[in-house]
Amino acid sequence: MSNRNLYIYAVATAMVIGPKLCLFTLKSTVQVKGGVGPISMVLYHVGAVFSGLAYPFVVRAIGTRRFLLMGDFVCIVFIVGSLYSGWQSVIPTSILFGLVDSSFWVGAFSVAASFPTGSESTSTKDGEKKVSRFLTIITLGQGLANLIPEAVLRNLNYGLNALNETDITQCAARDCSIQYEYESNGPIFGRLTPTWLSYSVLICILAVLAACGMFMHYFILPRDQSTARGENQYLIDDNADERSRGIHQQSRKFRDLFKNSSTALRDVFANSMNFFMLPSGLWFGMFLGFVRSSFSRSYVACTLGVRNVSSMIAIVDVMSCLTCFIITWRHEYISLWHLSIIGSLLDCIGLVLALTWMPTFATLYMPYVIALLLGASHAVGRTILFTVPVVYYSDNDSAYAMFTLSHHSGSMIAQLMSILACTFWSIYSLIVFSVLCTVLLLIGHFKMHKSH
Repeated sequence: MSNRNLYIYAVATAMVIGPKLCLFTLKSTVQVKGGVGPISMVLYHVGAVFSGLAYPFVVRAIGTRRFLLMGDFVCIVFIVGSLYSGWQSVIPTSILFGLVDSSFWVGAFSVAASFPTGSESTSTKDGEKKVSRFLTIITLGQGLANLIPEAVLRNLNYGLNALNETDITQCAARDCSIQYEYESNGPIFGRLTPTWLSYSVLICILAVLAACGMFMHYFILPRDQSTARGENQYLIDDNADERSRGIHQQSRKFRDLFKNSSTALRDVFANSMNFFMLPSGLWFGMFLGFVRSSFSRSYVACTLGVRNVSSMIAIVDVMSCLTCFIITWRHEYISLWHLSIIGSLLDCIGLVLALTWMPTFATLYMPYVIALLLGASHAVGRTILFTVPVVYYSDNDSAYAMFTLSHHSGSMIAQLMSILACTFWSIYSLIVFSVLCTVLLLIGHFKMHKSH
């Protein structure tokens, strides 16, 4: 296969992940009443943790291609289920989606790192290059996908409640969702929720986009070469003894699959580099949770209105894409050492600015500045998170699964903090943890470099 197929695969993945992340960003605002949206995201991350643990076994049992397509289908169910804001619809679909989440991150990036392109090279550098290209394309796709809610909500969402200067000062770092008064005519709550018509149109568009991505995946993903089911089909014939022996051998194959998967996970968890590398996954999850919950609600919807949330996240994604492109372009000159230091500096600058900004009508441009800084931090943090398994671990699937666990654990913490604590507490936690993770990463890089 050529590099073109890798690009098509990345575009198809972006067409599924983009709508998913659009809804993640909007849930902390459009479903803020009673905490339905944030709580559903917490449960989603709980399911994603189990998904990451089960991934090595699942892909060995049914194949990567089947698991990715199953994840695409569940994503469509999740999008359609988000049309109804009641607990009965939102909670079950969020948990179900979390249970197949590893298909979007562990599976997608593992496939990208080893995607057949016709090249004989299978080196670590080749895997890094594929992951960087894949990241660049899906990040651009995320930014473009966020323009869809921007267009729909801006054109169809009328009657936005106005805020005075006193109300605005309660936004940003001082915002506390637990103190909201959930009346439809409340000044802040009224700016967080779109009209039912605009939200319904948005859900339909996102569902169609994800369905197109699923069909592209169906045609472009390499066929699964071997699964537990496929390896044993030939054992079952009309002879009862042969059929019984086939079932017995199939059962043994599944036990072997479970044993091999457990061994791979155990070896990865026993890696001494985990102490230095895993905190960066936890931090990146907390960072993502902050961007798609506290930032979108406290800095954007609270001051500019819900119709501007998607455009602001699109700015984050586009800036992230540009940064990913620069990292890919200058890949030979930018090591994980450099990325770790640059990422920490960007984190601190953006988060300190977010912490100290006092919202006024004269400074409503500041969310855009903060969004640009968060986008650059997002690109660096994501590149580190999805490159470390390729560089420092021999089993990509198990390593990606482990980092997904830490990533979703961090996002779960951030979502809980967005519900229970004021925004400034989230920012303090991110700043301290960013510095700590950078120190650990640098020690880990030095240790690995010295051992070689």
